[in-house]
Amino acid sequence: MRKINEFLYAEDIDEKGNGAIFPDTEQGKELGFTSDKYSSASYLYRKDNTMTISFIETVTPGKGHFSQLLNNLKKSGYNIQVPTPSNLMREILIKKHFKPIVDESDFGSCEIWMKKKMLKETKRKEFANGVVYALQTEDNYPIEVTDTFLPYYTKDAIGRKQNCLMNNDLGSRKERWMIGVSCMSGCPVGCKFCAAGKLKKWRNLAHHEILKQFIYVLDEQKENFESAQEHKINFTRLGEPFLNLENVKVAIEALSNCFPKVHHYVSTIGIKDSDFSWIKDNITLQISLHSLKEDRRNWLIPYKNKMTIKELGQIRTKSNLKTTLNLTLVNQEDFDINVLRENFDPEYFFVKLSPINKNEISENNNLGEGIIKGINII
Repeated sequence: MRKINEFLYAEDIDEKGNGAIFPDTEQGKELGFTSDKYSSASYLYRKDNTMTISFIETVTPGKGHFSQLLNNLKKSGYNIQVPTPSNLMREILIKKHFKPIVDESDFGSCEIWMKKKMLKETKRKEFANGVVYALQTEDNYPIEVTDTFLPYYTKDAIGRKQNCLMNNDLGSRKERWMIGVSCMSGCPVGCKFCAAGKLKKWRNLAHHEILKQFIYVLDEQKENFESAQEHKINFTRLGEPFLNLENVKVAIEALSNCFPKVHHYVSTIGIKDSDFSWIKDNITLQISLHSLKEDRRNWLIPYKNKMTIKELGQIRTKSNLKTTLNLTLVNQEDFDINVLRENFDPEYFFVKLSPINKNEISENNNLGEGIIKGINII
């Protein structure tokens, strides 16, 4: 097979060494790309300082040979890219902090994973227990990503009947590590207290743009995401996930394949006619309720094609956890215990009371600080 490949690609090799590289060739040996580690069908393709992993198959999987090859390529100064990876390869690349892009050509779209930063940071705000990143996509659309942590005991909010810290110990990323990603740049929903309303335009993010946000945080922190006692990915930043559902689902599947114990939280206002059958196992639904008065909720969330409070109460999922009802209470009239009891069975729902994160939009709408006296990030 190697001889056939060498014959087929021999004419592509130039005086600079650009072209196909096979196991046991001179360039291959320099990189540790040898036949005792890789099958004869494997080959790389070099073009100047970029090395493409065209096809790779190890002789003895699980021995770390591919990781060593990536290290050798990096030490040799190559940019590394992997086109159209298999699902297994995609899992490996995410853990190696590769980023996906979609390359458009006359022959159609091709997903290419590269070892380089794809998102531009425009601003960051650091807190005692995390960081908020303001990033831009390659076409300059703004997005927001959060990286936060808490002590592990705060996970038992139901048993403790509250989620406050016991003391000044904020924990670490080895306890509860939460990464919040955007599924859109901007948002068409227009919640009266959400800073996304400042943005004049919006668009859905492709699944690879969602994955890049997660990888951006891992690049910044240099810690093992899987080593956290609880590691969560929250689809709670910019955008309504159910208006970009397919890209969100592809991103969740890729991340779950890489990190089998990860838990995903998907926040929604409850788009009419949504399918919730895929919310199961390690995926949990969070409903942005915010008021138990229908007219007040319609004012706070002025998106017309949303479910009523009664319809929201009929949602059932197969998640490992109860569906969260998120109430950012602006004032006392937004809470009604009778409406809550009538519509939301505690067997299926868990209530979370959230403070208003003051911003230009909430202040312009005279929402004040809300009735929940607390903060999410310290």
